[in-house]
Amino acid sequence: MIIGVKYDNVHLAIDPEFEVNSLDVRPGKVIGHISGEQINEVQSAMTDYLNKNGISENKILIVHMFRESMVKNKEMVKKYDKIDLIMNLDGHGSPKLKVDIYNNLYTADISAKIAGGFKLFFREDKPSMMTPKQVLGMESVGDTRIKEPPKYINYE
Repeated sequence: MIIGVKYDNVHLAIDPEFEVNSLDVRPGKVIGHISGEQINEVQSAMTDYLNKNGISENKILIVHMFRESMVKNKEMVKKYDKIDLIMNLDGHGSPKLKVDIYNNLYTADISAKIAGGFKLFFREDKPSMMTPKQVLGMESVGDTRIKEPPKYINYE
């Protein structure tokens, strides 16, 4: 799992949506979750691997989420040296819905500790995909706009 991070262009992502072991259902049937402690375990494993293999550059850990409930005990998440943690809003839907969810997840306080990410979907974002200026909060989406610009933007 972590072995690939030895390459400069390889980082790591986890998707709480599919962590349903404790719920006793198959992945995809319900939306799962992880804890802040589990995010720390992943960061710790990454740090150990980087140190053991003499890797000096920072690595990114992306946590995909589209609901507040997908990461429990967020206050337990720690900052690790050489790990750039990104909580990435990866739900699809209308631009207004995505902005509302993002603004609820990424307040000024949270954005000061953890980088926010924003995922855009070419086909699933309806009625249209947001523009770069909308994603950066430079232009409104309807009557609202992104308050804390994401540090990471990705497309699918």
